[in-house]
Amino acid sequence: MVNVLRESGASELAAAGRITLDGPTSHPNEVLARSSALVISSLYGETSPLVGAEAAGNGVPVITSDIGNCRQFVDDPRFAVPAGDRVALAAAMLNYARMSDAERRALSQSARKRAEKMYSPERVAQSYRAEFAELVSQ
Repeated sequence: MVNVLRESGASELAAAGRITLDGPTSHPNEVLARSSALVISSLYGETSPLVGAEAAGNGVPVITSDIGNCRQFVDDPRFAVPAGDRVALAAAMLNYARMSDAERRALSQSARKRAEKMYSPERVAQSYRAEFAELVSQ
């Protein structure tokens, strides 16, 4: 990922602490609490990663590879990039880092509102009930 930052011209942002690369963690809420954005850089195999919903619940915007259902976590289409396109992913990160505080705050609020609407325990339970009812009726 360091090479990707260098190729995109984002090294200076990483050096200044504007971009950090935290990597995998067993405590996502702690990392998300201090994050301004989450990057999901999957190449394959993602359907709907839980961390995307966790990020939204914490008001953290997502920058992601456009794979599986990851696009559902994005509130601005600039932040869903083709899977495997390292330069596009780094450019999306750079675009995010260069946004004004007000623009990032608006994305954060949008992520939180989406989480309340789509990922609340009540909404998830309702979705499961509907799925089970459909399966039973078949």
